[in-house]
Amino acid sequence: MNLAKRCTTLFIPLKAIRYLFIVLLLMTYSSLCRAQSENAVSYKTAAQNQSLNSERVNEQLLKIEVLNQTSPDSALALLKPLMAHEQHKVMQAFNGKVFAFAAVCYLRKGDYKTCEQLLEKAFHYAGRDKDKEILSYLHNVNAIIYQQSGLYSKSIHHYLQALELAGTDLSDKRIVQTYTNFGGFWSIIGEYKQALKYYDLAADILQKNKNSDPYITMNIGIAKSDSSNDFAISKFKEALQILNNKNDIHLANKLYVNLSEAYRINKQYDTALFYLQKAEVTAKLFNTNTSLALYYAEAGELYLELGDTKKAEAALRKGLAASDASHTKDLSKGIHEVLAKVYEKKQDFKNAFMHQTYAIRLQDSLDKSEKVKTLDLMLDYQKAEQDRLMANNTLALSQKENQIEQRNTWMALILAVSLGAIGIVVSAFRNSRNKQKLQKNELALLRQTQEVERLKALSEGEEKERNRIAHELHDSVMVEFASVKMQLNALPQHFPEMARSDNHKKIVQQMDRATKELRLTAHNLMPDLLLDEGLIQATYYFCNNIQKTSELPISFQHIGLPLPRFIADFEILIYRTVQEIIQNIIKHAAAGKALIQIQYDGEYLSITIEDNGKGFDRSKEYEGMGLRSIKNRLQMFHSQMDIKSVMGIGTTVLIESQTKNLILEK
Repeated sequence: MNLAKRCTTLFIPLKAIRYLFIVLLLMTYSSLCRAQSENAVSYKTAAQNQSLNSERVNEQLLKIEVLNQTSPDSALALLKPLMAHEQHKVMQAFNGKVFAFAAVCYLRKGDYKTCEQLLEKAFHYAGRDKDKEILSYLHNVNAIIYQQSGLYSKSIHHYLQALELAGTDLSDKRIVQTYTNFGGFWSIIGEYKQALKYYDLAADILQKNKNSDPYITMNIGIAKSDSSNDFAISKFKEALQILNNKNDIHLANKLYVNLSEAYRINKQYDTALFYLQKAEVTAKLFNTNTSLALYYAEAGELYLELGDTKKAEAALRKGLAASDASHTKDLSKGIHEVLAKVYEKKQDFKNAFMHQTYAIRLQDSLDKSEKVKTLDLMLDYQKAEQDRLMANNTLALSQKENQIEQRNTWMALILAVSLGAIGIVVSAFRNSRNKQKLQKNELALLRQTQEVERLKALSEGEEKERNRIAHELHDSVMVEFASVKMQLNALPQHFPEMARSDNHKKIVQQMDRATKELRLTAHNLMPDLLLDEGLIQATYYFCNNIQKTSELPISFQHIGLPLPRFIADFEILIYRTVQEIIQNIIKHAAAGKALIQIQYDGEYLSITIEDNGKGFDRSKEYEGMGLRSIKNRLQMFHSQMDIKSVMGIGTTVLIESQTKNLILEK
């Protein structure tokens, strides 16, 4: 028993020693593993830092630039490790481009918030490094973001920044990109002449380098589609052929949508469906809100024309959700218009009227605010260009003027002495005559004041009546027109034979034209734009509307200092004067073109209106009641109007106003 106890006593310490030995072995093994892991991490970090060199980063960025066009997610997978090493010494030369490419990836994915954050970083690095290439790229990206959101004034601001950089030492690739994107901007707001101007500039650079670009080819087709649908189709197909050498799903989606639309307009529905199916594949493959919205919008229109209102409604609703998510106001407006037609066909007039109202509101918001601000910025840009040219001319003339000034100094001194003596005699003579005329002038001034008050009251009455009629047209008559149009479109549902009647189609087309003309008339009658934005913007917008309705090309120029805001009565009178003269040109001049030039030097406002029409005989009576009334009213503001005309050459109208007492106090 004692032996057993002793054995047990000895056994317990031995067992404890064995467990302790095992624990020590485990601790040693764990320590070795941890040290090995730490060494592995340090080796891995060292290897990454060693592999991060300029040549490798350049290779990655070239891959990323290609993937941007096909797979934004794959591009981001390569970009994220580079962005994680933002503070690395090697990355300092590349951060501008890295964050710029990342911003574009998120732009294509429709994540505008992340895109804007990355753009801010990219601008910081590009500005610090004075990298004009990346700055130009970033301005283009920013411009496209605002363009898709319908914020045209902010968009054009960035395009003008990019254009300014294009005048410096910039690569042809970046300049072509700016011209192409800016041309697309003008196409979106319907200014196709401006669009073609920038496409031609881009094409000239490419032709010089013996290259071609599918974006430019496609956009030329879009700009020409209103005048020749077949020409547009040929350009879209030409762009597809050029695209065969590039893997650009985003552009392929746009081309397939445009081809589907063009063939739909030509009533070639089988071909339109063929390209629509291709557009569906590319849209879902690229999988961004913008690409999906483009596809669904065209699908809705095509299904509507094929008579399948169920498919049309489903596609359009998906398109509207994608368009709203990508903040593309123009696209949303178009989808609302087509949805209104779908509900008309289904005789759901409540929903039809609702979507038509949404479309009108979107159009009005674009026309009245952003489009006007856009034109204002473009005018500033044109004015800056004119000022630069004038400065060059002034510099060239200054030397000649100095020579002439020296030669004339002595002559001026001699004339001054002579004129001083003559002035004394003339002054005495005038004093005696002025005393006699003083009483007559006071009487004439009293009569003139009474006439001014009468004309002012007449003018205010006319403006109130114009505004009343304009509001009546816009808020009542146009709504009635929209309702009548819906009912006309619904008639073939009750009387199927009308669907085959050309007369019914002609009546619907006439209603469309009448509605557009009525809308323009309401805008011309109601000078809200004038009162909100000023004389320059309102006149420019009026000229654009006249070109669309009368096909009279009107060039508009603003020269000199920026125009301040004048008192409302004066601005309205000048605006109405321009309207009256342009209407006279359209009615009587048979002119091929016209020019409106507004010049301001801080003291005088000069407005010149010219046309190349048939002119008239100045010896005969040529002023109608409208012009006579305007002349009288201009005198109220110490302004004059002079009309000159040459038979067979044209007519020039000059209006001059001294603005010292007409500027509106802030």
